[in-house]
Amino acid sequence: MAELNDPGLKRPEAPVGQLRFFQGTTLLLALALLCGGGYYLYRQNMQQPMAILVNGKPVATASSLAEAANIIRLVHSEQVGPEYIAKNNPRFTESIGFAKAADQIIIDSTDAAAAKLSAATHTVVDADAILVDNKPVVALPDSAIAQEAVDQLRDHYAAMPPDGPPLEKPRFVQTVNIEKKVVPAKLAKRNADDAAAVLWTPPPPLTYTVKFHETGWSIARKFKLKFGDFLRANAGHDVNRLTPGDSVVVSKTFPPVDVIVTKQEQKKESFGGTGLRELTVKETYIDGVLSGTPVATNMIMLQRATPRQELN
Repeated sequence: MAELNDPGLKRPEAPVGQLRFFQGTTLLLALALLCGGGYYLYRQNMQQPMAILVNGKPVATASSLAEAANIIRLVHSEQVGPEYIAKNNPRFTESIGFAKAADQIIIDSTDAAAAKLSAATHTVVDADAILVDNKPVVALPDSAIAQEAVDQLRDHYAAMPPDGPPLEKPRFVQTVNIEKKVVPAKLAKRNADDAAAVLWTPPPPLTYTVKFHETGWSIARKFKLKFGDFLRANAGHDVNRLTPGDSVVVSKTFPPVDVIVTKQEQKKESFGGTGLRELTVKETYIDGVLSGTPVATNMIMLQRATPRQELN
C-alpha cells in the first residue's frame, strides 16, 4: 500500500469549474452581507432626525435625511420657482451638510425649517439670461421664453402712440443678447411677462443732497454714474449751478433697455392764414418719448392760401 507522502502520488484536484463557482458564490455572499448591512445603516440614518448645516453651522432640523432633502427642494422652488427645478440645477452658494441631530432636540416643521434655511442661504441657477451691454438683467428657464420676453419689449413700445405700425423693426440702443449664465435667484423670472416688465420698468430713483464745493461732475463720479446718465436722470435741473442743499438723482431712472421706434404719422396744418395741407411726418421715439424734430416726407395741398389784400 503506497504512503500518502509518496512523491509518486498526486492529490486529487477539484475541477476548475467547481473552484470558480465556489469563489464566485463566496464573493456574492460577501457583497450581499456588505450591501445589506450598508442598506440597513442607510435606512437607519434616513429615519433619524437630522440637523441641516450651512457652512458647517446648524440652522434647521428635520425629522429625517429624506425630509431634509425635501426642505432643500422646497427652498429652491420658492426662491427660483418650480420651472427651474427639473433641469436648471438650482444650488446654494453656501456649503450644505447634514449631521445627526442631538437627542431631545426640537424638530422644526417643514415650513419653519424652510424659512430658516432660506434666510441663511442664497440660490443660484443655470438660466438663459437677457444681457444688456453684457450685464445680466433678467433670466428665464430657457431661451425660447427669453426670446419671447425680448419680443414683448419691442411690442410694448411699438404699441405706444401714435397709432400705426413702426416703419421698421424696433431696435435697441444698447447691445441685447441671450446667453446661458449662472444667475442669482433675484434675476430668475418664471415667465416672459414678468421678465419683459423688468426690461421696460425704470427703477426707483436714489436722491442725494448736495454739499459744499460739490459739482454735478464730482457727484456723478462719487456714485459711479456716467455723467450722461446723471444728466438724463436730472433732466430739467441745471446741474452746472448746484448749491448746497439741492436734491439730485444719483441713479439711473430709466429702463434697462432703451428702445427706438420710428413711425409715420399724417398731420394736417394750416398755413398762410387760409391754406390747409396734409403732411406725412416721420417721427422717432425713444422709450415712447418723441426724440428730435419730426421730418416731413410728403405734403399734399388741401387748400391753397389766398394772398392777403392790403387796404389803401
